[in-house]
Amino acid sequence: MARPGVTYYDIQQAAQAIQGQGAAPTIDRVRAHLGTGSKSTIAPLLKRWRLESEVHQDAPGLPPSILTAAKTVFEACQAEANLRIADAEEKMAVKCRQKEADLITEKSRTRRLEDECQSLKERLKEAQKILDDEEAKRKAVTTELEGKTASLIKGQTRLAERENEINELKVERGRMRDHLTHFQQQSAREREREQQSAQAAQRTLQERIAALTEVVRTTEVKLSKIEVLYSTTLSDNNNLNQALLSNSEQTESLQVELNEIARQRDNARTSSTHYQNQYDNASAALAENAENFGRMSAEKGQLGLLVDELKSKNTKLENKIASVLEQNQLLTDDQRVLSTQLEQLKSGT
Repeated sequence: MARPGVTYYDIQQAAQAIQGQGAAPTIDRVRAHLGTGSKSTIAPLLKRWRLESEVHQDAPGLPPSILTAAKTVFEACQAEANLRIADAEEKMAVKCRQKEADLITEKSRTRRLEDECQSLKERLKEAQKILDDEEAKRKAVTTELEGKTASLIKGQTRLAERENEINELKVERGRMRDHLTHFQQQSAREREREQQSAQAAQRTLQERIAALTEVVRTTEVKLSKIEVLYSTTLSDNNNLNQALLSNSEQTESLQVELNEIARQRDNARTSSTHYQNQYDNASAALAENAENFGRMSAEKGQLGLLVDELKSKNTKLENKIASVLEQNQLLTDDQRVLSTQLEQLKSGT
């Protein structure tokens, strides 16, 4: 297609000028003479000029006036044809420029759509990556939640075991308390009986000591009298010795009874010490059970706090999973919208 500004008339004028210079019109010479135009445009127009020139040269024998008139008519027709051709070429050039502008606009739109498509592809990849990351996070959170759930179940099981142990300790504590109460009552009764027995034995011993003291005092009086009478008569001395011997035997008997009473008092003290040790051991066991109960109660409180903390973490994890699932759904919706837009763009292209 001819470029705007290059017409058959231009080619004709250039070829005649070149021919007038004594050279043969060629495509390169015509193009150099015009200073514009492409070879594909000049070649068919130059060929047309050559054919018309050959027609003119093949009409010998005609008068010059006829040839001049014919040439004038031909040139007028040629000029009009050239004008029409130029007008048609101008319109065609305008259309071509419009088409080129439309093509450039369409290419720009195509590039923009391709850029948008590439951007959408990248966004889709990023969204898919984010979706994969969120899926990995969701799996990690799910795994962590399962671990926390298992830990919670273990903690609940341990708490139930601790509660059972605490209940058993409470029952054992009740039995120990009842046993201790019974033992305290029995020990009190035994101590009361031992105390009464000791008091009775002490009163008896005191009575015997008083009697013995009285006997000793009497004996001392008698010894004083015997000592006074000893110097007087030997017979009285012998009687006094016999009386003294009798008193000594009685004193020894009283001493044996006194030793027996002392042994019974020591036995009573030993029994009282034994019962006191049993009472102290029972009190220590009760204190140890109370300490174990306090420790179990503290562990129960700690387990309760642990269970509350696990429940709180479980709630947070559930909320986080719900948020991740919601974001995952939003990303899926965005991906679906992007896929729809991409398909529409591909269909439009």
